[in-house]
Amino acid sequence: MPARETGIVLAFVLAGGGCGTLARSAIDQIWPAQGWPWATFCINLLGTAVLAWLLTWLAGQGPETRLSSRLRQGVGTGLLGGFTTYSAFGVQVAERLPTSPWLATGYALGSLVGGMAAALVAARLTRLAMNRRQAS
Repeated sequence: MPARETGIVLAFVLAGGGCGTLARSAIDQIWPAQGWPWATFCINLLGTAVLAWLLTWLAGQGPETRLSSRLRQGVGTGLLGGFTTYSAFGVQVAERLPTSPWLATGYALGSLVGGMAAALVAARLTRLAMNRRQAS
């Protein structure tokens, strides 16, 4: 990849990541973790579903173009990468383990299984919508 192209990709990822991180931080401030960390849980499930939708939709558009590449990088890697947070999830599980091992385990399993389910449902619904659109 030429240096100019690399710089453009980095700019899209950085801009998206900054916006995603600000959005997540704002939600965390509004909805602080008490017991079950609902903000992080919902952010990660939502981000997973949106990423699955985006990637499924982009894949259905045919070969990758410059625009689809920018969308994937800026929105997928940048915005949604900054919005979702595996590090906060890991810290929140670790913080709860000593005092509430069942809560920590439930949160960890719920996040992982919920994330997989959100991705599968979003990808399936996207494919269905795309197939219906093509049929009409």
